[in-house]
Amino acid sequence: RGDEIIERLMELCRKEHISSCTYSGIGGCGSAELQTFIPENHSFETRTLKGMLELVSLSGNVITDENDELYLHIHAAFAYKKAQ
Repeated sequence: RGDEIIERLMELCRKEHISSCTYSGIGGCGSAELQTFIPENHSFETRTLKGMLELVSLSGNVITDENDELYLHIHAAFAYKKAQ
């Protein structure tokens, strides 16, 4: 409870020397920052949701580049009830 998913995944990969992996998960969240890629202008639109978020699907991967920099890629689906 209260953990930031991306931060914890990256922390785990660094601690355990994981250079690439796939992952999946489910759970609950109090908020989520969502990004949608807009192909017309090659940018991301960001939106933050707060409320009762059920994380019904989480999947992604971690890769390492030639400079040993970790990169995370996530897809997630939420059931959502807006905060009152």
